[in-house]
Amino acid sequence: EDGIKCRKNQVYWDLKKENVRFNPGHWIELMRPDNAVVRIPVDSQGYTTINYAGPIDVFRPLSFAQLMAAFYGEKTDGAEEVFKRIQGAIILIGVSATASTDLISTPFVGLEPGVSLQASLMNSILQQKFIYPSPLFLSLLILIVLGSFLGWLIPRLRPATGFLSFLGISVAYPALTYLVFFVFGFWLSLVTPLVVVGAVYLIVVFIQFVGERIDKQALEQELLIAQKIQKSFLPKTLPETKEAAFAADIIMAKSVGGDLYDFLKFEDGSIGVVIGDVSGKGVPAALYMAKTISDLRAHGKSEKSPVKVITLLNNTLLQEGASGMFVTLFYVLLDLAHRKITYSSAGHHPLLKWSKATGTITEHNTKKGRPLGILPIKNLDEGETAIESGDLLVLYTDGIDEAMNRSRQSFGKARILETPQKNSGKTPEEIIQAFHKAVQDFVGSAPQHDDMTVVVIRINPP
Repeated sequence: EDGIKCRKNQVYWDLKKENVRFNPGHWIELMRPDNAVVRIPVDSQGYTTINYAGPIDVFRPLSFAQLMAAFYGEKTDGAEEVFKRIQGAIILIGVSATASTDLISTPFVGLEPGVSLQASLMNSILQQKFIYPSPLFLSLLILIVLGSFLGWLIPRLRPATGFLSFLGISVAYPALTYLVFFVFGFWLSLVTPLVVVGAVYLIVVFIQFVGERIDKQALEQELLIAQKIQKSFLPKTLPETKEAAFAADIIMAKSVGGDLYDFLKFEDGSIGVVIGDVSGKGVPAALYMAKTISDLRAHGKSEKSPVKVITLLNNTLLQEGASGMFVTLFYVLLDLAHRKITYSSAGHHPLLKWSKATGTITEHNTKKGRPLGILPIKNLDEGETAIESGDLLVLYTDGIDEAMNRSRQSFGKARILETPQKNSGKTPEEIIQAFHKAVQDFVGSAPQHDDMTVVVIRINPP
């Protein structure tokens, strides 16, 4: 049948073998009797892309019975109408039932008879309306340009903006191919560039994710080292004496923080206890905390008076400290031989003292105290009070009383005051654990926003 069709086409065009030239990958050239040249674009294997003229009924399909009736001149209204329609027309005869000759011209239409395919091809040849597929070099150029542009753009945008840009390109490119096709009949490759765009986007995002993951792990390792260094500035051991028992603990909000505590031991047996809180959080606060402890220990070698040590420390921080940083401090000097404490505050929370004799808890603070590292200190006050066997001394930072739950409620001073009272019969370590449990029960799943430090001292019998 294909041979018969070919001969019939040759008869129609009066084609001869020498009038047909084939240039693989470019065109098939047909020389008509009037010397007009018809070029059909083909690929390297001789295939051409069909330019469908429209829906199936654009070619006015007729049944074979209608054609025969018109051909034999039946005098019916239908036969006469068919006869008029086929006068001067090119008629293609083919099967129309669903069979292997049927195909789907586009994803948006149903099966199309093979004869419609032949009609669309004939229409393209006669009207010289072809679809010109993009050459290989142009397809490669499009892939390179789209891939390079997306690979350059995405890393410079935020994730959400990058994703929107990817979607924009994925929509804009099909719209461009649609426009070029209907205006110029030029068919740009559609699927492969979109696949490349998607692949480039995923690769870039994956590389970003891996890079951020590596950077995060490196930062975490550095912070872990910084945490170890910072902890090395804290006392490695607690004071050991028969007259008192000590416990201290820090829970940092981040890997490193600005809370501090220290114990200064003097030759006469007295012990200095210091707690502090540096402004800010993270690495800057940790560095300032390390400097504060170093300077504190240096001044504690020559002086033990709370007022003198705090004044000397403030002078050093004013001269050498970082601008904009400061630290609150509370210094308690335990004179265990004479059963008394001397203390001074530099803008810090008061000392809590639970008396075993009365079963009550009191706050002890000094006036005129302000944070260190801001202004020179003048006339700093110093307080003194007696201590007895069984008494508890508690120092803490604002991370305890300012701890918040999901309802934005603070832990507060009332809960701080009741914790030593409820746990007065426990060891200093157990009292600190009671503080942490009380705070955790209060805040629940809310995140920790500040460092939390507690120092507890129990006075033992002489």
